[in-house]
Amino acid sequence: MFQRFIFYQTEIDMKRALIILAMVALFTGCATQFNYPRQTTITFMDFRPYTSAGFFFSADPYPEKYSPVGQLLIEIIPARTLTGVEMPTSEELLETAYNEAKAKGANGISNFSVKIDDTYTSVSSAPSGSGKYNDGVYPGKNTSWVQTKRITLSGTLIKTGQ
Repeated sequence: MFQRFIFYQTEIDMKRALIILAMVALFTGCATQFNYPRQTTITFMDFRPYTSAGFFFSADPYPEKYSPVGQLLIEIIPARTLTGVEMPTSEELLETAYNEAKAKGANGISNFSVKIDDTYTSVSSAPSGSGKYNDGVYPGKNTSWVQTKRITLSGTLIKTGQ
């Protein structure tokens, strides 16, 4: 009888140990570690090539007399590839804003701002030009929503020196 009690007690201890081991594996094995180094991003938009050509860029309102040409709003959704999101350079962003302003007859942009935020864009397996609206994006069973970045350039187009 004593041997039977020892065997029964050992069986209970083994079950407890197995349950504890399973719980430890469950709670610690699935834990995700988010260890990553600190990152610092510095972006510099060099206005000097444009100001030397007589074009005005400013995040503030223009302090002198000017004629408003219009409001500029440019939204860019960068290309997304298998290697990640292909963000445009600050030079490309400035060149885009400059070219749009010059095309509208402005020689400056006041209240200029650049905003980068997360957005979702739809992608479809429907072929482009397949008769579906929005250039092949059909919001049905073949559409997926992908998180990406959106860059917004905005400002007031002005004509200075008047």
